[in-house]
Parts: sequence; C-alpha cells; structure tokens
Amino acid sequence: MSNEQGWQSPDSGNAGQPQYQPQQFQQPTPPPGYYAQAPKPGVIPLRPLQLGEILDGAVATVRRFPALTLGVSAVVVALAQALNLLISLPLADRTRSLQETLNNHTAAPNPQELFSFLGLAAGVGALGMLISIIVSVLLNGFLTVIIGRAVLGREATLGSVLAELRPRLLSLTGLTFLYVLMVVAGLFVCLIGAPILWVFGSVAAPILVLERGTILGSLGRSFTLVKNDFWRVTGILLLTFLLSFLVGGLIQTPLTYLGGGFNGIFTGDPTAGLSTTNLVLSTIGKFISETVMAPFTCAVTALLYVDLRMRQEGMDIELARLAATPPPVQPEA
Repeated sequence: MSNEQGWQSPDSGNAGQPQYQPQQFQQPTPPPGYYAQAPKPGVIPLRPLQLGEILDGAVATVRRFPALTLGVSAVVVALAQALNLLISLPLADRTRSLQETLNNHTAAPNPQELFSFLGLAAGVGALGMLISIIVSVLLNGFLTVIIGRAVLGREATLGSVLAELRPRLLSLTGLTFLYVLMVVAGLFVCLIGAPILWVFGSVAAPILVLERGTILGSLGRSFTLVKNDFWRVTGILLLTFLLSFLVGGLIQTPLTYLGGGFNGIFTGDPTAGLSTTNLVLSTIGKFISETVMAPFTCAVTALLYVDLRMRQEGMDIELARLAATPPPVQPEA
C-alpha cells in the first residue's frame, strides 16, 4: 500500500491531493453497539481495536495468506538457521576442547588459546546478530506490506509484495540497524533505557514501509504515536513476546531433550548440550518455532501501528474510504 494510496501521515502534505484532516472528524464517545457496526473489509474492523482483535487479526492474516506468511518465513528462517548452525559448530568444538583442558587440573589453559576462543565467540555472536537483523528486515518489511493489504481486504501476491517492498529495503535495513544500536546504547546508559527505547521505536518499521517515510522520520513518528499510549503498547508487546517465548519453548524443549541438551543438569557437564546432534536438533526446533511465530509477531506490530493511527488520527475513516475503492492492478507473482 503505497503512500499515494492513503497511508501517508496527516502532515505529509502531498500537493495536489485532498488533505485528510483527522481533527475534523473527532466524534464523541460512541454508544454501546457502535463498534459492532464498524466496516470490516479485511482482517480487522475499521475502528480502534481491542487486544483480542489485534491478536485475532494477526492469526487471520496468517490463515488468509499461508503461503506468503508461513512459506516465505520458512525459507528465510531456514537459511538463517542453517548459517547459524554452520558458524556455531566451530565454537562448540572449541568450547568442548577448552572445557576438557579446565577439567584437567594438572594443566592450565594457554592464554593465547583462551584469547583465541574469546575472539571466536565474539565473532560468532556478531555474525549471529547480523543474521538476526537481516531476517528481521526481510520478514518485517514483507509481512507489513501483506498487513497493509489484508486490512483493506485486498489480495496479495509474491510479485506485488516484493515490488512494493523492494524500494524500501535499503531504508528498512538502515532503520533496523539504527534501532538495534539505539536499544543497545540505552542498555549501557540505564538498564531500563533499553526496554523503553524498544517500545518507543516499535512501530517505526511499519511507518517506514507503509507511509514511505525516512529513517529518522519514521523513528520520530513512532515515538509520537507510542508516547500517547505507552503503557498499552508496552503491555501488548510484552504479551506478544511472552506468547512467542512459550510457544517456542514448547516446540524446542522436546528436541533439546532428545539431543541430550539437559544431560548437563544431571551430570554437571556444561558441554553436554554442545554435541553436534543437540545443535542440529536445537536448530530444527528454532526453525519450526520462528517459522510459526515470526509472521504472528510481525503482524501484531503492524496491526498495533494501524490501531494507533485509528485511535489518534481517525485513520479508520480513511481506511474505509480506501477499502471502498477498486484496488490498483497488481503485477503477477
């Protein structure tokens, strides 16, 4: 859904186009039953949403576009987990070797070997973070475009989504790196600074993709939207994180058990979970859980952005107008 199709912010000021003035449409608190009559062209009713409706809308989007959501997520996550496994195997071998040296009380670890191990661990951690950022960029951008169409009840194809996302990939990558650095910096300044900045910047990616804003402009607008509803946004994000954590744990725990990852609890061997078998099974568990939960969490974030705009800017009226107009011709997949 491009900027010309109605997702622009109220102050974007596109010359030559009728400007939507949300303050002119502010209504008194609606009577009971009003929300039940709100139009619902897509996965959500076009009105301020309740928590359950945001979660239902995320699930409905995945069910409506399973090939685009779960399918693309599976491909991206599979590649990412395969790379993570490849870079983790050498570190696991070095960890086992170092542990054997430490267990041998007659020999002290070689300082050069210890520094080499720490350098390898730092490199693996940095590569893992880079892979996570790339996955976040691809899935957040791709699924945000799908949400933009699903809200209006419009179809989405692989070709049309990629065509809309492609011009925003570079900016989205820059935004994601800046967002991560901002949160990490907040952690060093103050422990509570990281989660606060995480919440304030949480809807910057949907803003950049749907409104086609700049990197700094999207972050600033995210701060503006979130600050008026900070605690509600925080609660929804934390609940989504908790659901993802629980589902991921339910999927990964049996595979970790099969791979012997819990043996260290009973044997006292901290390297028990670093066998190749356990690493492979753990990777499979992460692949399954992230494939299932990544589309859900991305959809919740995008719908949270839509909800904030409907609450604060009367965007539901503009979305209803857009939903009533014929969609543009989409390229074939």
